[in-house]
Amino acid sequence: MTLWEWEQKEKTGLDDDRAARIAALDTQRKQEAAEAQQRQEEWRAADEARLAAEEVARLKLEVDAKAAQQAAVERGRAEVEQHEREMVAEQERLAAEKERVRVAAVAKAEALKRQSSDGEDFAYVLEAGMEAKIKAFRQRGQGGDALIIRIDHNANELKIEEQFKGLASCEVFAEKLDETEPRYLLYIHKVAYADGRVQYPIAFMVFLPETMPTHLKVMYTRPVVTLTDTFKVPKHIMLDDPEDLTAEWLEERLGVSK
Repeated sequence: MTLWEWEQKEKTGLDDDRAARIAALDTQRKQEAAEAQQRQEEWRAADEARLAAEEVARLKLEVDAKAAQQAAVERGRAEVEQHEREMVAEQERLAAEKERVRVAAVAKAEALKRQSSDGEDFAYVLEAGMEAKIKAFRQRGQGGDALIIRIDHNANELKIEEQFKGLASCEVFAEKLDETEPRYLLYIHKVAYADGRVQYPIAFMVFLPETMPTHLKVMYTRPVVTLTDTFKVPKHIMLDDPEDLTAEWLEERLGVSK
């Protein structure tokens, strides 16, 4: 092989090596470009997913904010309506109280007018619910049941002060009386006859201790005629000393004949 031929071969070998290196570099560049493109696609997909998630979160926040705003509006409306109802109820209560005061004033004025009229009996009204209690006492009361009733002159009312069930005797009832205050007494007395019959007359007693001032005695005496009708009893019995209240004393005044 001549020197020229050797040089040509050597040159050809170098060209082949260069071409091979260039081809390898091209392949590497293409692979790197493909990998870069893939990474860009992955980044783009990740960005799109992130943006989509952020949009979903934003929309959810908007929905939640609108729901909270609507709930606040509904609460405000409910509070306003409740306040209005309370105001209406308070106005009705005040109107009812005003009417009650007016009626009481009229009743008191009428009562005072009657009190000042000669020959008329002064009448008090029964306190709320008292009429039903008196009716129950008359219809379902048993021997030994008793009521102590007082006058509330300022309110123009009769009020039940104390109520007793099944006292052992009228003497026991007498021990319950306060000798410093006048009172009306209703007492169911059990009367047992020799032939086995039993009756339960209601005694209406006007308790006026002897030491009472005259004006209190007048106050409790004047309505008595009206109260006999109110309590549906045939008559009243005057009592000034609790020690007088025995079975014999009471039956004598009730007209009981055994």
